[in-house]
Amino acid sequence: MARDDLIDSALATLNQSPSSSMADIAEAAGISRATLNRHFASRDALIGELGRRALDRWEGSLDDSGDRAAIKSGDPSVLREAITTLLRHYVADAEIFGFTLTETRLDHIPDLADRARALERREQALISAAQRAGVLRSDVTPQWISWSVFGALVGTRDGLRFGDLARRGLEDTLVTTFLEGFSA
Repeated sequence: MARDDLIDSALATLNQSPSSSMADIAEAAGISRATLNRHFASRDALIGELGRRALDRWEGSLDDSGDRAAIKSGDPSVLREAITTLLRHYVADAEIFGFTLTETRLDHIPDLADRARALERREQALISAAQRAGVLRSDVTPQWISWSVFGALVGTRDGLRFGDLARRGLEDTLVTTFLEGFSA
């Protein structure tokens, strides 16, 4: 099994059952535990790799949103479009990398924690620019809005996981909930 396929299988397993053991992950992937251990010496090593990939995805979502150009423009319609694009990406990100949203071990891997904080600051800069442009309400901090988005993504992940939310139209639901709830 290719390493990327193994990582995809591990993510799917951990998204469904976050406490899965390495033996459970290997079984779900259709490989032996020894084969899994050749790729990842420990659960922590696997979790670290999943965290790196989740951060790559987060950064890619920010890039795809055009956040930096939107901030530089200061244009309300450009900022609104960047936020809309970002939120739409976040639904897919939460579906694929949902396990990593609340995996506290990632907070204890210094390079991952530092990178996550940098990405948070980047996201909050977009929110702050949208507040200055009158797109988002300014009576709350960018940090509060960012944490609210995080909470919505955990809800998205769990709603999908437990079958309480339909995947179809979920991007629209998140975007309208966010923009109407935080609208200036």
